[in-house]
Amino acid sequence: MKDALIEFLSEKGVLITPEALDYVEKDVGDVGKLRSALSSMDKIPRILGIDMIRPMIEGGAAEAPLPDPPGEDRFIKVPEIPVKIDVLPGGIRIIRDVTGKSRSTAKVESFLSTFRDRYSRLHRVLRSKPHLKYVRRIGEAAKKKGEEISVIGMVRDVKETGKGFMISLEDPSGSIEVFFSRENLKERPLLDEVVGVFGRIPISERGKAPRMFGKRIVWPDVPPHKMRLSDEKVSVAFISDLHVGSETFLKDAWNSFIKWLESPEARDIAYIIIAGDVVDGIGIYPDQEEELEISDIYEQYAALAKMVEEIPERMTVIMIPGNHDFVRPAEPQPAFDDDIKKLFGGDILFAGSPSLIEIHGVKILAYHGTSINDFINVLPGVSYEDPSMALIRMLKSRILAPIYGGKTPLAPEKEDYMVIDEVPDIFVTGHVHSFVKSNYRGIRIINASTWQSQTKYQKMNNFKPDPGVVAIAELHTGRIYEKRFYA
Repeated sequence: MKDALIEFLSEKGVLITPEALDYVEKDVGDVGKLRSALSSMDKIPRILGIDMIRPMIEGGAAEAPLPDPPGEDRFIKVPEIPVKIDVLPGGIRIIRDVTGKSRSTAKVESFLSTFRDRYSRLHRVLRSKPHLKYVRRIGEAAKKKGEEISVIGMVRDVKETGKGFMISLEDPSGSIEVFFSRENLKERPLLDEVVGVFGRIPISERGKAPRMFGKRIVWPDVPPHKMRLSDEKVSVAFISDLHVGSETFLKDAWNSFIKWLESPEARDIAYIIIAGDVVDGIGIYPDQEEELEISDIYEQYAALAKMVEEIPERMTVIMIPGNHDFVRPAEPQPAFDDDIKKLFGGDILFAGSPSLIEIHGVKILAYHGTSINDFINVLPGVSYEDPSMALIRMLKSRILAPIYGGKTPLAPEKEDYMVIDEVPDIFVTGHVHSFVKSNYRGIRIINASTWQSQTKYQKMNNFKPDPGVVAIAELHTGRIYEKRFYA
């Protein structure tokens, strides 16, 4: 029942608090009454709390009390029409994001479209790789007994055996089991990655499922890359995870950053990219209200808007959402809706997560980084303190969130916006509250820092964030350096 309700609300663009969801599931036990009440309303609240759910169930939509915001700020029309963002004057172009293009329906057909698109696009990339020149459809593999062939498939399962690993691959034509010895498989594939395999089909008995002995596994991977440079002397500052509204937001560090932006040292900075979680949000985790300084979501964004106004006018702010923000939690996430945007003034560009953004000819892939949670669970060497190997793996598999059914909710779209089509010059994420800068095959990698001090949850897990760090990329030289504003 819970899944049916979430699917219904997601189609309406509405969020529901955990308490309200539990109430409907445990105390009401019938989604039909709520669906009927909501369907009869001309306008639906963007957030359904338990105080709004109870009257809807007991007395119908006409008696449901609504919050008392000024004007119509907290409501959306049904259906909501997203705003498309493509180009902003001043050397910025949004090459790709989901804003204004979402066709998510939460139906099986939509999920199939997403994975078929993922497979098709990464298949084209893999066909050009060494060892994969003579690729066969998996459905034809059984006919090639005794031959060495290559196949390209999506990883359905990975099992460790006494002698090695058994990997299940599938493509639109069928599936195959590929056995790798430990010597031949130095790095394990992840579920739902698309990879190429070179190996031999054994001479086996008729009627058995196709099987292959793998000799080499090939990822889509980015090629060695030479960074495109701007003809103009211009820099971009990268920050993330402000968590405005939290009692642990670092006001003094932020004020020091603003003061520095007005100094001669920052004269070449013309753009600031904020990589999500710009506010702390409401109802994101249990008992969050106990750690909030601002307990209203719109007041959180209003406070953020005042902070952004302090940024020098000569700078353009580019803002994407994160998992704490007031957009759909499933990825890809579109840019903020108009009721949030109108709280901000000035020259601000709102884009989705992920977004491929071109600034003065330099291509920047900006993604909040929620899927880092999944990589930490499955990849050795990846941690909240150092997520760099997760970012490298995203570039290697050319997909930002490969695993379906993990900690990262994925929205079914006609195309997979998490695939990395174009090779970026700079790849920036946030989310884990650590600062990292690295380089992979010529691509500059940044995990942008937070502006929130250690939370109770982080303290309980013995994690110390690295807050108040700003990464600055010189687009005319490719150099990346950092400035720290929190001791």
